[in-house]
Amino acid sequence: MRAARGLLLAFAAFGAYWGAWGVLVPDVKEQVDASVTELGIAFLALALAALPAMLVTGRIVDRVGPRILPLTLVLFGLAAVLPGLAGSVWQLTLALILVGITTGAVDVVINVAATNVETSGGPRVMQVAHALFSAGFLVAAVAVGIARGAGAGALPVLAGIGLLVLVSAAFNRGYPAAPRREAPRRIVLSHRLLVLGLLCGLAFMIEGGIENWSALYLETDLDASPAVSGLGPGAFAAAMVGGRLLGQWLELRAGDRRLLSVGALIGSGGLLLAAVAPVVPL
Repeated sequence: MRAARGLLLAFAAFGAYWGAWGVLVPDVKEQVDASVTELGIAFLALALAALPAMLVTGRIVDRVGPRILPLTLVLFGLAAVLPGLAGSVWQLTLALILVGITTGAVDVVINVAATNVETSGGPRVMQVAHALFSAGFLVAAVAVGIARGAGAGALPVLAGIGLLVLVSAAFNRGYPAAPRREAPRRIVLSHRLLVLGLLCGLAFMIEGGIENWSALYLETDLDASPAVSGLGPGAFAAAMVGGRLLGQWLELRAGDRRLLSVGALIGSGGLLLAAVAPVVPL
């Protein structure tokens, strides 16, 4: 199914950007001469910009469906290059705000498109799509780490990834218009939904911390080479690929509640192990 193939390419390209970005953070930090605090504020601006973009995009998708996916991919592909052009902290912050807006929009539409493929009689793609996101992240993280070791700068790498995102947009044209439907005027939040939202927020905070900071930590605190620092976010992505590919199989055998509980325990154990691990230069 053409729509499924194009969508899977978009997920992989989307993941490749974030894999490349995580490994490029040390170079971008040096490029704009940012302190760790200033870099953290710029990252916070990205996250805060994504939230309203998700809300607005969700309303738009309710009315027109996923046919706006190519447009959001094009906008994201263009914004993806901007951090490589930044020459100061405020320019980087502005660039990341634009990245945050566009990535928030893509994140909503791309998942709606995957849901539509499944509900319209197509193959089950959600599990594979998210695994491909992590696979794209993994490949980009390792490849960009090697490229940085060979002297590649942030701008050409981001331009290459941005081009890949634009190519994926071309493969996602032709989604049919969705029947117009009004979004609910009132959202009812149950206690269970709030707890689930809190857990998701914590999970994404941990994921974002590892993706954005692990390469920088490996280089600045453990004296790792650029090629080795790429293995930090890369190893995380490799585990994500395995977890996402096994998730559906495990869910059918263990059930949602047990899988969530065991997964939380394993994740907590990993965080604790990382916190107490001795700092040994690589």
